[in-house]
Amino acid sequence: MNRESFCWLLLLVAVGGVSPQCAGAAETKFDLERGLRVSSDDKRWQLDVDARVDGDAARFKSDVTPLPDQKLLRHARLGLALGFGRHVSARVDREFGKVSPGWKNVWLQYRFNDRFALRAGSQAVPFGLDEAAGSDTLMFTERALGNALAPGILEGVMLRAQGAHWGASAGLFGNDISNDDTRKMDGRSAIARLAFAPINEERTTFHLGASIEYRDANTGASVRYRSRPEIEESSVRLVDTGTLAAVSRLLTAEADMAWAPGAFTLQIEAVRSTVKRDLAGDLTFQGANAAVSFVFTGERRSYRVGTGSFGSIKPRHKWGAIELAARVSRLDLEDGTVSGGVEDNVTVALNWYWTRGSRLAIDYVKIHASPNRNGIDESPDALLLRLQLGF
Repeated sequence: MNRESFCWLLLLVAVGGVSPQCAGAAETKFDLERGLRVSSDDKRWQLDVDARVDGDAARFKSDVTPLPDQKLLRHARLGLALGFGRHVSARVDREFGKVSPGWKNVWLQYRFNDRFALRAGSQAVPFGLDEAAGSDTLMFTERALGNALAPGILEGVMLRAQGAHWGASAGLFGNDISNDDTRKMDGRSAIARLAFAPINEERTTFHLGASIEYRDANTGASVRYRSRPEIEESSVRLVDTGTLAAVSRLLTAEADMAWAPGAFTLQIEAVRSTVKRDLAGDLTFQGANAAVSFVFTGERRSYRVGTGSFGSIKPRHKWGAIELAARVSRLDLEDGTVSGGVEDNVTVALNWYWTRGSRLAIDYVKIHASPNRNGIDESPDALLLRLQLGF
């Protein structure tokens, strides 16, 4: 059975696992916060359905490289989660958006108890603060530049453990089954993440995190690092290493810190990836970002100690919640004989949340490539408007 067939089979199992006889004795609930939930009267099983649609309009002020304006469906995602009792669960996500369509999370999980769980399948690997957060819960419409060095979504097996103030994850992973614009190096990875929150209270969180990946390449494998300018509507990459051949392994490390007192949040993250090559010298690329946000209406971002990540904002007012955020980010793809460019971005974002999963977002990005992948300095601007609807 190929990967595509397996994904569809798991989706059918998730839907078909609720038999007509069971459905007749089921309870159905729907709201804009939790989506659609169908569960048995005895709570032995439950099926959750969630969906998300993001419509984007991007306008660019080009400098040297042409950046055409775009309007597109950034995300159109359907998710199904099936739970049997307290121990067994499964999730399937399918993306139909224009930028990176395909399967995302497709996994089965067994929870031993409140502390330990084992998950197998295609999943977001435990790496980084920005990557661990859902794309619909970010302060900004897209992740920072440095995430071009992160693993992304891989297929494999992961063990997760957590306590009141800590979370740890480790696993073995193969290749990516999605169509994301990632590094795409065939091989096998061992990945681990540790998160520690010495302060994890109702209104205050202080977090420290670290992640590491060792990836062994398949024979003849290559790798390529590149990034769009934090606006996915553009297919142009101002920084790009090109294809790096004869790669034997990668070693990527990440560290992050966050402080969230009340409605204020500060996040800092740095990542560094070293490419080991058979016939040439080693290469090292790095990225970093720092972001702050303030919610004027007083809400705060939820925190998940198990993954060491921040979640969405739940408005407590009928008319919603207002957030202002700013970020500086950097991606350096220059080392040795590789001149992939260096990009520094400054982003300012304004978010108006109606529910936990729906918002109107405006991002302004000042882009500075010094130099770009062609050795030329340029400083374009980008303005993005997003309508995000989700439950």
